[in-house]
Amino acid sequence: MNLSTQYLGLHLKNPIVAGASPLSFSLEMAKRLEEAGAAAIVMHSLFEEQLSGLPQQSLAPYHFTPEQYIQHLRALKRELSIPVIASLNSVREGAWVRYAQYMQDAGADALEINLYYLPRTDNESSSIVEQRAFQIVRLVRQFVSIPIAVKLSPWITSLPQFAHRLEEAGASGLVLFNRFVQPDIDIKTFKTIPKLDLTTPEDLLIRLHWLAALHSRTRLDLSASGGVHGANDVIKAIVAGARSVQLVSTLMLNGPDHIKTLLEGLKDWLTLNNFPSVDEARTRVDTLRRDADKATGRENYIRIIHNWERQHS
Repeated sequence: MNLSTQYLGLHLKNPIVAGASPLSFSLEMAKRLEEAGAAAIVMHSLFEEQLSGLPQQSLAPYHFTPEQYIQHLRALKRELSIPVIASLNSVREGAWVRYAQYMQDAGADALEINLYYLPRTDNESSSIVEQRAFQIVRLVRQFVSIPIAVKLSPWITSLPQFAHRLEEAGASGLVLFNRFVQPDIDIKTFKTIPKLDLTTPEDLLIRLHWLAALHSRTRLDLSASGGVHGANDVIKAIVAGARSVQLVSTLMLNGPDHIKTLLEGLKDWLTLNNFPSVDEARTRVDTLRRDADKATGRENYIRIIHNWERQHS
């Protein structure tokens, strides 16, 4: 049985990737992830703010300085046999793009750009925000020859068009999706409480929709990130069109060896359905992707609402 897949031009032994998270801080943990079956590792992000020329003490909240990040990337490449994907978390154009080249020189097999940005003023139109994203990818493309994946939020007006423009700018893949910090409010102290909860399988649904919708509309390699916890979640993402599935929350909850459980579940499903490979399973489920538009269309929405009303009247 062939579990291998191609993602960003990289040959992966299976679709499971350890996504960007604190798990990559430790070289020992990275080794455990590889031993458990992870086909690649995405390093935690190097943030644009770390490259803004602030005094060294201002970087205390960050686990690594930029220089230490590059050194850690070299160490990961030296100790691991699987691909290592570096990560940049960026907002604006600027000198930080040179670090993309440093990452390539340090041995990164690919680069993931996390476009984490929430407009907060009324003078930034959607076109300005989108053009900034395209320009970031174009600039990075000038610095590196390794593949570039772009990690997006689901809150884009026209995601198919946005994906097309990113491909024109030089991207090789899309990661669906990143997650924004969503603070709570303490009504006793009248203060906000920054928090970022781990995902649940329910978070996978919006990923599945856009994986299926984009698969036939773009040549970019697609990766699911968020809400993948069990083997069934891995299978759903692949069926929807993902070439890789990035895990974070489930690894933080269950440990690296959970990857073995997911891979066994994937193998069992492929055997049950007589699929000789992951790629064969992905190409033989086009009917599901064609149904994706119908399932999320207005007609189906109205039908669901009316059915609910009848059942509860």
